[in-house]
Amino acid sequence: MNKLITHIFLSMFLALAGQSRADAKSQFPWSDPDALAFADETPLPAPDAAALNRTLPLNGKRLASGEPFTILAIGDSVTATGPYPEILARYLRRATGNENIAVARAAYPGKSVDAAVRRSGRDIDARPCDLALIMFGLNDQGALTPVESYIEQTEWLINHLRARGADVILLEPTPHINILARPGDKNPPPPEASIFRTLGFAGALRMLGAKTNTPVARTFDALWNAGAGASLAQTARNLRPYYPRHYNEIFSRLTETGDGGDTIHPNAYGHQLLACAVYETITNTISQTTPASLEITGKTLWKQNDKGAYTLITRLAISNTTSLARSGTLAIYPFPQDDRHETLAYALQPGGELAHDFTWPGVGAPGDLLAHPCVHVFAGPAPFLQIVNYANGRNRVRAIPAPFFPEVGFVRERIVATNATAAVRIKTPSGIRKINVPIPEGSPVGRIPLSTTIETPQGQIPIAGELAYVRQAAVFSGEAITDGSLDEWLGADTVGAWFPVGEPVQARWIRGHADYRKTPAECHTTWALKAGRDGIHLAFRARGDIGKDSFAVYFDTRPPEHLGTAGPYSWVDGIIKPSGKIILKPGDTFLNANAGLKAAYKTGGDGTTGGEIFIPYKTIGITQWPDGGELGLSIVWTHRHESGPPTRLMWSENGHPWSSRWFGVARRDPAGAQPYIIRIL
Repeated sequence: MNKLITHIFLSMFLALAGQSRADAKSQFPWSDPDALAFADETPLPAPDAAALNRTLPLNGKRLASGEPFTILAIGDSVTATGPYPEILARYLRRATGNENIAVARAAYPGKSVDAAVRRSGRDIDARPCDLALIMFGLNDQGALTPVESYIEQTEWLINHLRARGADVILLEPTPHINILARPGDKNPPPPEASIFRTLGFAGALRMLGAKTNTPVARTFDALWNAGAGASLAQTARNLRPYYPRHYNEIFSRLTETGDGGDTIHPNAYGHQLLACAVYETITNTISQTTPASLEITGKTLWKQNDKGAYTLITRLAISNTTSLARSGTLAIYPFPQDDRHETLAYALQPGGELAHDFTWPGVGAPGDLLAHPCVHVFAGPAPFLQIVNYANGRNRVRAIPAPFFPEVGFVRERIVATNATAAVRIKTPSGIRKINVPIPEGSPVGRIPLSTTIETPQGQIPIAGELAYVRQAAVFSGEAITDGSLDEWLGADTVGAWFPVGEPVQARWIRGHADYRKTPAECHTTWALKAGRDGIHLAFRARGDIGKDSFAVYFDTRPPEHLGTAGPYSWVDGIIKPSGKIILKPGDTFLNANAGLKAAYKTGGDGTTGGEIFIPYKTIGITQWPDGGELGLSIVWTHRHESGPPTRLMWSENGHPWSSRWFGVARRDPAGAQPYIIRIL
């Protein structure tokens, strides 16, 4: 442990020893800069000018020369409720002599990285920014956001900020220490592995950092290593001084409470550790992380027995790269928030090596990788294993990337097919191979399983995937009166314009297919759109009891070449009321949110409900239908049953409605048959 961290521990306990509970609220309010004076006593390694310019190639000279310099902290509630940006600013003022360093925030409690992407125009572009700090992951992982979506949206932010002239540093999401049982709690604590549930996201960030030449601060390690103990439970107990009773009491600590408190948002002293990790990243000074006693690499492959059955393994290569003998135990976890794991004892002399085949539980065929929980691990840049190394009464936890070997499989991508055939690409050892997959005639939406075997030098390798398709929506020019009557929608001008949101294949949520309807007739909707002079008209026809239902409509107004990629979007929620009203609630990126939004519905004698919605163009940031003729569109209908979880019906989504990468496309006044939007999974 280096001197900087040792000093932080000492200053933390001295400060806490003289601070009463009342002081946490009255003497140290969040906005009082003097409350952070304890951080000024921390000795700082001197920055190196060349290192500053390498880490901050766009604005390092501004920082060193004393020019105005703004740090923009972008993140979730950890960023919103804690002072790591202010502590970092204090450190940089001391280190560089620049007194013109300011801090701004674009932080979204309870939100994921998509919030920063969609609100970039309002929250990021409107603020000065010389250095952007980006920290998301706790909510993303908690919502089972696909890692590839998390990475795509983070990369979009990096590119967007750099285009504005800002340097960027990524921060690893922090530990969640809610694994200890509390007396009297009726519910058992989460699995112990939940404490490092964001570790795979941190590993993916490091891969993104290497790809985009973006520094990644080891903020997870900075906190973890402050409390690493002989077990995960002991680590959680050791970290309690770095978490508060409540996030509004940032100078309190969990050790002041009997059992409860805030186990997700670090307190001021935890934030000091985060600030130190970022400072050392910027200045390229001593790392806070303990040097690795073992080097661990992995590759994932299919293993076939003599009966033809497959097992998925990750072959780990473990080596002692130090000059000392090392012994301990490795605990290998494949899934976040899941305590299934293998243990491996090791005793290695300097230069010693050890091999181990880890078997992935519950995986007996390639198709299993497309289902929960595997899909959340394998649908990303590489699967990660979380490995805890227990040695000498402490532990170190790491995310080890384990890419497939050989690297073969269906290429995950978005395709626009102008006819009912999709050209699917397969990566093989000899290059890209293509196969044509037919789409069922007359089918507007569906999923097709993909599977084959690939001949490689290592033998026959099985691969599996899925082709998800949805036909573009045809939008016709015209107007409608928003009264719930569908008379204007049933003429010749809208023939072929209706598309379904209610097929069994469209019932999905974050764990995959999830249809709780007894039959599709319990709730099934079809939709149509018109492009009006001043806005977008939407209509739906619904079968079944929708009296407790709601819906959300998402819009992506970017040019056609950007549709289907990460980027900003707008949305509006609709709540069905028994009175015949639809209450519209604009999303947080709507402009002039109450300017002209309209909605109504009527139920006919046959039990079919007709509804209409009007969205003025100006509320989604445009003045007319997009010039390219195409609008990114997503519709999610939530059907609530008498009991049990709701069924969510998604026109084009794959279970996560918070990224424009999965939106479908609505095309104005199309000529001929509509193309298909296809995703290869």
